[in-house]
Amino acid sequence: MLLVFTKQTKAQTLTVSPTSLTINEGETGTFTVALSSQPTGDVTVTVTAADDPDRCGEAHGASCTNKSGVATVDKSSLTFTASNWADQQTVTVTATDEDMAGVFKFAKITNQLGDNKVTVSVTVLEDDVRDVKHYLVGDDGTSIGDPRSVDAIWESRSDWGFYTRLNSEPSATTTITPTSRQPEFLTVPSQTLTFTSSNWNDPQFIRFGSIDNWIDEEGKGIHQVRKGQIDLTLAGTGSDYNGYSAVHFTVVIWNEDVAGIVLSPTTLTISEGEEAQYSVKLSSEPTTTVTVELSGHEGTDLNLDKTSLSFTAANWRVAQTVNVTAEGDADGVDETVTLVHASSGGEYNDLTANLPSTVTDVNEWPAVSASCDPCTVSWGRPVSLAATASDPDGGVLTYEWSAPDGRFGGRTDNEVVQWIAPDEPGTVSISIAVEDGQGGSALATVDVKVVNAAPQFGSAAYHFELAENLDGRLRPIEVGQLTASDADGDALTFSLVSGNRDLFALGSEDGVVTYVGHGEDFETDPSRYNLTVLARDPVGEQAKAEITVTVTDVNETPTISASCDPCTVSRGGQVHLAATASDPDGDVLTYEWSAPNGRFGGRTNTAVVRWIAPDEAGTATISVTIEDGRGGSASVTVDVEVVNAVPRFWPAVYHFVLEENLEGRHRPVELGQLTALDPDHDALTYSLMSGDRDLFAVGADDGLVTYVGPGEDFETGPGRYGLMVQAQDAFGGKAEAEITVMVADVNEKPTVSVSCDPCRVSRGGEVRLAATALDPDGDEVTYEWSAPDGRFSEDTESAVVRWTAPDVAGQVIIRVAVEDGRGGSTVATVNVDVANATPRFGSAVYHFELAENLDGRHRPVELGQLMASDFDGDALTYSLVSGSRDLFAVGAEDGVVTYVGPGEDFETDPSLYNLTGVAQDAVGGEAEVFITVTVTDVNETPTVSASCDPCTVSRGGEVRLTAKITDPDGDVVTCVWISPSGHFRGHTDSTIVHWIAPDEAGSATIGVTVEDGRGGSAFATVDVAVANSAPYFSQSVYPFELAENLDGRQMPVELGQLMASDFDGDALTYSLVSGSRDLFAVGADDGVVTYVGPGEDFETGPGRYDLTGVAQDAVGGEAEAKITVMVTDVNETPTVSVSCDPCEVSRGG
Repeated sequence: MLLVFTKQTKAQTLTVSPTSLTINEGETGTFTVALSSQPTGDVTVTVTAADDPDRCGEAHGASCTNKSGVATVDKSSLTFTASNWADQQTVTVTATDEDMAGVFKFAKITNQLGDNKVTVSVTVLEDDVRDVKHYLVGDDGTSIGDPRSVDAIWESRSDWGFYTRLNSEPSATTTITPTSRQPEFLTVPSQTLTFTSSNWNDPQFIRFGSIDNWIDEEGKGIHQVRKGQIDLTLAGTGSDYNGYSAVHFTVVIWNEDVAGIVLSPTTLTISEGEEAQYSVKLSSEPTTTVTVELSGHEGTDLNLDKTSLSFTAANWRVAQTVNVTAEGDADGVDETVTLVHASSGGEYNDLTANLPSTVTDVNEWPAVSASCDPCTVSWGRPVSLAATASDPDGGVLTYEWSAPDGRFGGRTDNEVVQWIAPDEPGTVSISIAVEDGQGGSALATVDVKVVNAAPQFGSAAYHFELAENLDGRLRPIEVGQLTASDADGDALTFSLVSGNRDLFALGSEDGVVTYVGHGEDFETDPSRYNLTVLARDPVGEQAKAEITVTVTDVNETPTISASCDPCTVSRGGQVHLAATASDPDGDVLTYEWSAPNGRFGGRTNTAVVRWIAPDEAGTATISVTIEDGRGGSASVTVDVEVVNAVPRFWPAVYHFVLEENLEGRHRPVELGQLTALDPDHDALTYSLMSGDRDLFAVGADDGLVTYVGPGEDFETGPGRYGLMVQAQDAFGGKAEAEITVMVADVNEKPTVSVSCDPCRVSRGGEVRLAATALDPDGDEVTYEWSAPDGRFSEDTESAVVRWTAPDVAGQVIIRVAVEDGRGGSTVATVNVDVANATPRFGSAVYHFELAENLDGRHRPVELGQLMASDFDGDALTYSLVSGSRDLFAVGAEDGVVTYVGPGEDFETDPSLYNLTGVAQDAVGGEAEVFITVTVTDVNETPTVSASCDPCTVSRGGEVRLTAKITDPDGDVVTCVWISPSGHFRGHTDSTIVHWIAPDEAGSATIGVTVEDGRGGSAFATVDVAVANSAPYFSQSVYPFELAENLDGRQMPVELGQLMASDFDGDALTYSLVSGSRDLFAVGADDGVVTYVGPGEDFETGPGRYDLTGVAQDAVGGEAEAKITVMVTDVNETPTVSVSCDPCEVSRGG
């Protein structure tokens, strides 16, 4: 028998760890690959990722069967060499992130080397959850903010809505149909929204509205009256949202009807004897009959045609008319009456409304007449004017005189005034206007004739003498002087109109009559001359006088006496010296005056001369000598005492005029100048002796009288001031004069007030500027605006202009100048604050929702975000200024509103919180916004925990799984168990289930999902370790025999077979781990023990060999067994050898 032995080669295997992965969607996991033995050359392991939908169950979610490409690997192959075959190479697995909801998705990664492959099971945990999100409507009609499931509206809001969308991609087209739970007050029109895989996350609009009832329910005014819910029904064939229970949308409805009494108009004005009307209605529908009682007119001038009104639910909006009549009275004043309207009935109990009413008094006009005293007056002279007035109503009358010419000597608002005639003759019509202060007035005039007064001589006839024989041709002989006066103060001109004008002359200015002839002879010539003279004023009025000049006879030695007038004279003063001479013969006498000092003011050879005193005081002896031409002469002296002459004012009384409203404190107002004469021509010093020295002053050197007060008011202040002034020379001479200062009514400048709208404006903003000017004289005024900064957008000459603020914040003073065209002007200013623009919120009210039971103390619950903008681009800081600030907070920089309280209970705590938020910029600008936080009733999710018994099990072993479930709401819950591997024995919807471990060792994460039937769910997992069961031998020692002398090198000698079992049913690999492994071998797959040596010799070699065999499964489980090989003695076959000699022989040899 021929035995053929073949050598078996050991197959190459892969070492992969771990062989199962659980990865969150969008994340990664890794496993490693290595070879189990060294290859003889390069080895390539292919790595392939594939979906594993066969592992999907109903409880794993829609994405498990609807999504492909569950996982990807970063390497498609791995290369191992003889040097790195034992190095673990890492493969990264990425779980694909998609939007469809689910729990688990499955994939498998195949690592293959020839026919040997190891699969890694991948379980992907989904992060997408089925849900429906709601959003509120923004000011622009689009969805805003974070998801919210509650909104607040007014009861009158008949058309509003909210936006909704799906939280995850549906597995098929899905429709949402909204319905109202309370259609009696919350309406939802028929509408269906459609969501697909392309638009599932686009919010779609759901329309709803409130039914208004016009009633102020419970009489509370604006308050929350009711709450409604809108349910959403989700459907779609093949959609994972089909039948899904979505969170309802809550609508909080606020009442905006406020009970009140509406009056139109809101104020009433009626004149005495007239009739007026007003109307009354209600502002909201009453729930019972309402009675409105009218009062307040009792005891007044008003009468009402009704004092009670009744309103019902049918006529509350119909205005009822009340007729009002006003009776007349004689009190001359308006009457103010408040008409009171008090209501009763239902929610209108104790409500009132007042109608302020004014009864306007009807005024009767006054009457006035005027008189003058005198009514004919010289120019510049005063006239007394008197007004006689009466008023039927007995009102207090005011007077105002006016004249086209002349001036008033004092106030013009008295019954009796003084008027000063002008300098031109004529008739002046003077007017008196009377007003009663209630719009009534009367006017009267009186005519005053202004005439020129004729001059008057001091005497109708003058008698002068002329001594005979006096020659006046070269030196006129003064015979006398005429005196005339003029009542108007006009300068007069004298002239000689008849008589011997060749013998006599008359000084045109001084009225001195002189003889200019050759001399008269008493004895032969006429002894008397008659002359006629005229005195004329500049206007042509004249007076006439007669002069008689008698020629006297002189002869005997004349006699003479002298007189002085005055005999005491001031220095430089003038003395009238007269010599009285007589000549018995009637001779013509000649005169000659002489003085030791001083000087004569004219001729010294006349009987009467003028002498000017010297500058030195003392006694001057003045001599006069007469001669009769015939040797007769006589002399006489007269003593004149020269003294310091006191000054003298001219005139003694001064009349000055001060225009009203002139301010003299900073710049004195000149009124006029005093003129005082000093006979000695001494320098004079002026001073104010009495009167209002705080209002008036006089120049010490020039006598200039000035006003230094704050300004006089013609209408209210004194119309006349009396002053006493003094002029004094250096020698103590004094003179006094009176000054009368009359305050004159002048054109009064206009007044102006300025307003700005707004007066606080952002940089670059526009302001409307308005000037309101009033001119007391009724003059038309002009405007001129100016500003140091900014610019005017229109002309600057209108009462109303527009001004654009500069770019720099601060205060700008804007000026308007108003002129009345007659020299009167006024300036007014207004301050405009160019301010930092205040922030502005994007919405006037922010509505946020807070789900109940959320604890925000350690991790604040974000409710939404306040969004404010600043026109200036300033950074804003947010804060809460009112409301429950212990429960809510707002991010200072981002405006995020958070809940920081311990959690709200919808059933017991307030369901609505009102907060006030503020956005403030760095310079103090701020805006407020109203925030409502509605606590929503949410389904409280159940809780679940999972446990295993045992938690470590052999592959294929059984585990008892238990779910411990609690639900805060006490809902009936359902549970479903799921596992990525292994399988359940029996139902998977019980709290206790039995799970059979898979054939692969590793860790299995088993999940349980709990749902409460109202959208609340919970998920828990438990990890079960699936262990490999080690193999075991059927016996601990295997005894084998080996006959001696058997050679196993070419054909191994089979000694026996090892028999091992594996609890997991794994294929086993046998090997020798100790003993003479050069002589013995064991079949890796079949456990057959063979001798591979050259043969044993019983007699000489060892008779026994001890070996250790191992049985090992693919995942490292192993068992050992002892092997004894006994060498047995066998009968040895004899040997024989043959030789030949020769070994090569011939045939037959």
